[in-house]
Amino acid sequence: MDSDHQEHLDVSRDVSPDNDFSGDPSDDDFGYDSEEEEEERPKFYPTCGLCRFYFEPGDPVCIFGSVGKNLPFRWKGEYAVPVVEPRRNGEKAFHIKCVDLVDSRISVWDDHRVRFNPYLHRMSMISGSIPYFIQPPKSFTNQRDRWLRNSITKDLQYALRGRLPPEICQTIASYCTQERATQIIRDLWLGHGRRYQTEMMIPLDYTYPTRSMMIPLDGNCPLWIRYTEMEGFRYVESISCIQQHESDELFFSPDDFAGSPLNIYFTEDHRGIRQIVITESNTPPSKYRGAGLHWAICCRHQKLPFCLRFKSDGIKLRDFFITASERRSPNWDLRRWATFPRDLDTFPQPPAICDGYDRNLSYYDAIQAIDWNAPDICGYYFYITDGELRGIVAVKEQDSRTSHVDEYQHGHLSNVVGIYIPVGHGERVSELWLRTGDYGDDAIEADTLIVRTNKHRNCVLGLDTSSFWLRFDSKESKKFTYKKLASFPPVGQTRMFYSRSGHSKTWLAFEKPTNLEAWLGYGEITTWTGEIEVLLPFPHDEPTSNNIFHNNYLVASAPLHGVRSVTACRSWENDFGYRIVGLLLTYIDGTQRCVGQVRPDHLEAPMEVRSGKIWLGSWKWRGEARRTVPLIRTIKCVRVIEPEPPENKVYDYLEMQMTGRLDWYFDHVGSSGLAPRSDVGERHDEMEAVLDRQSHLRESEIKAFDIKNWPVRK
Repeated sequence: MDSDHQEHLDVSRDVSPDNDFSGDPSDDDFGYDSEEEEEERPKFYPTCGLCRFYFEPGDPVCIFGSVGKNLPFRWKGEYAVPVVEPRRNGEKAFHIKCVDLVDSRISVWDDHRVRFNPYLHRMSMISGSIPYFIQPPKSFTNQRDRWLRNSITKDLQYALRGRLPPEICQTIASYCTQERATQIIRDLWLGHGRRYQTEMMIPLDYTYPTRSMMIPLDGNCPLWIRYTEMEGFRYVESISCIQQHESDELFFSPDDFAGSPLNIYFTEDHRGIRQIVITESNTPPSKYRGAGLHWAICCRHQKLPFCLRFKSDGIKLRDFFITASERRSPNWDLRRWATFPRDLDTFPQPPAICDGYDRNLSYYDAIQAIDWNAPDICGYYFYITDGELRGIVAVKEQDSRTSHVDEYQHGHLSNVVGIYIPVGHGERVSELWLRTGDYGDDAIEADTLIVRTNKHRNCVLGLDTSSFWLRFDSKESKKFTYKKLASFPPVGQTRMFYSRSGHSKTWLAFEKPTNLEAWLGYGEITTWTGEIEVLLPFPHDEPTSNNIFHNNYLVASAPLHGVRSVTACRSWENDFGYRIVGLLLTYIDGTQRCVGQVRPDHLEAPMEVRSGKIWLGSWKWRGEARRTVPLIRTIKCVRVIEPEPPENKVYDYLEMQMTGRLDWYFDHVGSSGLAPRSDVGERHDEMEAVLDRQSHLRESEIKAFDIKNWPVRK
């Protein structure tokens, strides 16, 4: 980075106040946000196109080249959280103070003739993803914020010669991170033209986000690689056949090349390529799994000569591929992997990326991995969007509650379901089942994954069987088919890979144990063939038998007897004012169960149950008659002590005896229903009839599976 600390910090610069637009272009060039004439509200991307920090409601922002039909192509106003966070075709907005900071070196406000400013467009591509918005994991955002604060702190201590304590410098730095991030992008862009004279590293124009380049590789010439640093992360900047700078590193040497076929991989995050590996070894690169980092396989066992093809945004490489000849077109749609299996040659071939809505968002389709029954696991969190299993997080006791949970968030606010399974001491996941049934009158075939433990507990990762009867459905019974996908060994851990497959499927594949693991007695995973058909009657005893949700729903149930404490989980998005979406129940024997949706990093403090009752409060609406259970309302609070009369004026409380069980019904849009049943025990186990007939199944070789998503009715 630039060694000029004063220019980077720029603490003496008098940035215009947030509400002072006196230095901006004339009012005629911008459309303004007004309450009287508001035809369309912009659907913002949630981060600034320059500093990449998240907007706060009310931030002064501007848009260059709006995509809204009824918006002027230049718009200025205040940031408002959209109802749905767009993944594409959103408005790329900028903090006005960030634009002012860039405008001190690049003329941004002056040219009003073009629809979008080319400099801002280019810098926004360098600072973020191409071509659409990608929300990085929270761990990435936190690491970036720490680096920015620490770099400002060091500059302050250097400039002031240590006259202020580090704690005060850290406090000052926390108010300057947006400016520092904008300065870094600005200086990278300005310094690029000064540092490099080769035409290959200069983008063709400002219209396209990247430029495709090519280098032939025949094994006779070396390759040199150059890295650039951006906010503490190192990215690949360029590849060349000659050493152009003393910092260039030797990437490929003919002297070390033995003539064997080559294997090429690269790893990237949402902003660019971090590392490229060329090796003659068949062993995959490091299996370390970093949040937001993904590997891609360019080639395996490829003989020379061939051509290296890559894209650059002018600062760092964005994509990488090889072609057999110069005339071949590269296939940029490579599968991304969170980590590699031990043996890529014998591992089942994953499906290709579907050609559809998310073709350019292969980041979201990365092949993920989960280690079932790894040591110290206390639970599993399942992240489901649009009926599709997108993420599984193995929560360990020593991990922070935020570990890898946000890696699967990706800006979704709608059609999201989060399910948490606490795992007790000695409890293991023993089996995976697949249930298939015809959903609704139009008989849509829906698959549901069922996780079963050695303590005879089931977790249904999808629709409850009772929701397959829609309103006015006249069928008295429905047929369901069950397939046993896998049985896990009683000791050791098993790695499963999974990813999106096509438009509406999830792909699963299992890794075989090593010879050492087999010798130690860990055993192999067993997959099965055959299926079991079960005819289930109409659920007359279900309180949702008239389908009060008007769409599909899930059910999480837990006994209430013996509950020692209750922990509420609030929504992780600001819908309906951060309502309570689920409960984590802890029993006297230390075991835990969940009802509703529970996310480990959004749990409140546990509350001890002493009176044998709890109270769930929801907003009291004027003139609303009390509904019969299940209570379909927005739950705002949980009490373990009887509420005082003043609270009863604000909330309508549902008093629950800690006997029987609690069924929590919920759907993908956030509707919920509670059904406390004081006179019944555990919920009926749908797997009982299935397990009695599993002798019809036969063991098979380990294989991969495709699971169809359960339908989401909107």
